[in-house]
Amino acid sequence: MNANLLSVLKQITAQHGEDILENAQKIKSLFGDFAKDEPKPLRMVFGKCVENGYYRIVKNTKTAKERREVIDGLALRLRDEEGLDIARCTEALELLAAAIFGEGQIAPPPLVMNTAPAERRTAKPAPESPPPAPRCVSCGRELLKGRKTCPYCEAARSWEAILTLRGHSSRVRAAYSPDSQRIVSASQDKTVKIWDAESGAVIRTLQDHSSYVESAAYSPNGRRTVSASGDMTIKIWDAESGDLIRTLQGHNNCVYSAVYRPDGQRIVSASYDKTVKIWDAESGDLIRTLQGHNNCVYSAAYSPDGQRIVSASLDKTVKIWDAESGGLIRTLKGHSDSVYSAVYRPDGRRIVSASYDKTVKIWDAESGAVIRTLKDHKSYVESAEYSPDGQCIVSAWGDKTVKIWDAESGAPIRTLQGHSDRVASAAYSPDGRRIVSASYDKTVKIWDAVE
Repeated sequence: MNANLLSVLKQITAQHGEDILENAQKIKSLFGDFAKDEPKPLRMVFGKCVENGYYRIVKNTKTAKERREVIDGLALRLRDEEGLDIARCTEALELLAAAIFGEGQIAPPPLVMNTAPAERRTAKPAPESPPPAPRCVSCGRELLKGRKTCPYCEAARSWEAILTLRGHSSRVRAAYSPDSQRIVSASQDKTVKIWDAESGAVIRTLQDHSSYVESAAYSPNGRRTVSASGDMTIKIWDAESGDLIRTLQGHNNCVYSAVYRPDGQRIVSASYDKTVKIWDAESGDLIRTLQGHNNCVYSAAYSPDGQRIVSASLDKTVKIWDAESGGLIRTLKGHSDSVYSAVYRPDGRRIVSASYDKTVKIWDAESGAVIRTLKDHKSYVESAEYSPDGQCIVSAWGDKTVKIWDAESGAPIRTLQGHSDRVASAAYSPDGRRIVSASYDKTVKIWDAVE
């Protein structure tokens, strides 16, 4: 084992182990300085290990045998996805594990035993052909004895992000298109971007806002996008060409959110001016202003049938409104701090809200009663949304994580880690197969939502 590199890695992991992902570039730079005389391919592999979060996967192993299996699987993954030499990949991962756990804490690779010369002197009947080695049901690779899946697939299912979308220069929020094929993102860099959800490529950048863009969403038919901005306007864009169709003016302070009614004929917006406004999506005319919150309104959304609107405010309340008359139906009280978001369950019977008080609450949409409070973080929650089938909730937290919950029991199902700063939004794709999260770290990440 390369003693020099092991010494370097021990220094780095001892100093930065807990925040190695958050300091990826710094760690890579340190490693490059310390190991500048070492083979370049080895340094490249370690850099990829830091970027892809493999440090955490290795660190979470419990036994020497499990460590070996994960190392072999990750080495295969680096070879297949990055085109790196598998021997160098294995060596780098072994060094990383040794730096974390100490030498001798990794099971040796499977050995091919040579027949001794004395044994070859006596002719023996040719052995029967062994049965075919078992293979992974997921990818077809040959399995280690006693296993049903390979380390490669286990690493792939370790809930790392499938894709990371980079292109914004400031904080981001994001949402899927109705067909799950596109993602629209809104950023404090004053732009809206449309991405290919499969490849992660930027398709188009929409520019016309004069201040930061707080949110962006697709119309129900996917042909338009709507954006809300600190410049006090709402803009409607052609989703295909990127052309600006219309600018809606009427708020007298920052507009935090704007979304379409399920039939696409109306838009509802929420603003720092303490109001919710309803607009005609075709003409851009202001139809109605809803007043009742006594502090800024962070979000507003329609019920699935379009008959009601739910709003969330800095005044610690959630309000339900009649979408036709604009009358206040009910005020939901229970949060002890600002409420960042509130949306309906797909069947319209529940509302989920996210708050600065570090909780997510589930409410009965008819009675307004709190059904359940979800608590599992030490930081505030910026958004919470239901899965398309209503069985799960995904939430975005200030502790840099995305959390998935069982909507019925309130039990936490899974935590997605990978962002290096607070997560501003998280939402399911309409087909339920993916989750998109967006962060203050300027990136958008796509995750597999299916176990």
